[in-house]
Formats: sequence, C-alpha cells, structure tokens
Amino acid sequence: MRYLPLIFLLSFCCDGYGQVQFSERYEKFKEQLKPTIVYDSVARYKNGNIKFKTVVARFHTEDYVFYQYIGDYEEYFRDGSLSGTWKFDDYGVPFDTKIYDGTGSLSCEIKLLEFDTTAKSAFEFLDSEECLKFKTFEKYYRYSFRLCDTYLYKEGHKMNGTKIGLWKFYDADGNLKKEKEY
Repeated sequence: MRYLPLIFLLSFCCDGYGQVQFSERYEKFKEQLKPTIVYDSVARYKNGNIKFKTVVARFHTEDYVFYQYIGDYEEYFRDGSLSGTWKFDDYGVPFDTKIYDGTGSLSCEIKLLEFDTTAKSAFEFLDSEECLKFKTFEKYYRYSFRLCDTYLYKEGHKMNGTKIGLWKFYDADGNLKKEKEY
C-alpha cells in the first residue's frame, strides 16, 4: 500500500504514457479494480545475476486473485546484460517495450497507441486476452556488418499483433527500400 502514491505519480511521469489513447470502457474497469497489495519482485539466475525486476500488483475480483506487472519491468540475459524493458500502466497494460540483442543493441521498439476492451466484467478483463483490442507502432532493427552497428530495418502499425496500414522497409544506409500496404 505504501507504493500506491508513487505508482500514481509515476503514471503521469512515464515517457509515452500520456500518448496512449485508452477507451472509455477501459477507464470504467480501472475504476472497479484497485490493487490490494503492491510489492517489488526480483528473480535471479543461479550465478547471482538478476533475471528480472519489476513491481507486481495483486487484484481481487469476484472470487479470484490476479497478479499483474505494473510500472517498469526489466529483464536480463544470464550474463547480466539487459534483454528488454517494458513499461506497464497501473493495471498491467504494456505501453512501451524495448527489446535488446545479446550485444546490447536495440532490436525492437513497440509503443502502444490505442487500447480498448470488450470485456463485460473485471474478471473477463483480467483473465482473457481475447477481449482486448490494441494498436501499436513498431520498429525493428537489424545489424549491419558493414556499418558495425544496427539500423532501422522496418516500421509500421499493428492491430492486435497483425500488420496494418503502410509498412516501410529500409536498407542499412537508411534509404527507403520498399513500402508495403497491409
């Protein structure tokens, strides 16, 4: 409970959080759901390096208990290098994701643009992904041996994980290689 004011404050300070368009239905579920316990969680590999660290919130609805990641989530490779970061809202919806390869180079960025739900109850909202509708903007990077660095390979929108709209593909020099409509 001592973390609730901090989580509330962070929800307004996190990069990108204010840019997400949440539906009115989702906002209604947020009013119904209040975390009962919020705690830090850290897991480690056998070698002692951190596997992941995050904040977890426990929600009660009807006769069920649900646990969701909230705030920042960081995941690491066995050698201790960062493999990914996720930013979750106060109810477990990821709105900013960055994935890194084993060398520490960015390989993927995902930003949540729109989020909606068709759930009829708080239980259905927390338990089923089928009732969720979300639109993201994604960027994928590749490594160029010639440049000895990563470059933006493709970018575009997805709706529920399926490519939509215009996707742009680039070569290692940053020139537009092709465009494809989905």
